[in-house]
Amino acid sequence: MDKKYNQVNGHAAILNLNVNYNKIKLMEEKQMLGKPRFKREDLVTFNFNIEGEIQKIDGVIYIVDAYGTFEQNEEPSYDIEALYKGEVTLFKHVRESEVSERGN
Repeated sequence: MDKKYNQVNGHAAILNLNVNYNKIKLMEEKQMLGKPRFKREDLVTFNFNIEGEIQKIDGVIYIVDAYGTFEQNEEPSYDIEALYKGEVTLFKHVRESEVSERGN
């Protein structure tokens, strides 16, 4: 009976480790205030809502708002410079969750 009890506890401990590992992985992937994934001059692709349509745009990080902005303080955001309709445009307060490395 003790053996069975130990096996069950051992199994429960392994499950606990897996659950904790998965939580840590999610925290690493999630955007974290004060720890932006990108830095000034990084080449990125981002999603931006223009006239109700989500557009994928290539640009360059111009300003890093590591703690978000007055609009939102849940994740870092960026001001991104991009060529849009033939003009250099600054897209402000783009949430980190909308930004990826160029080419990904």
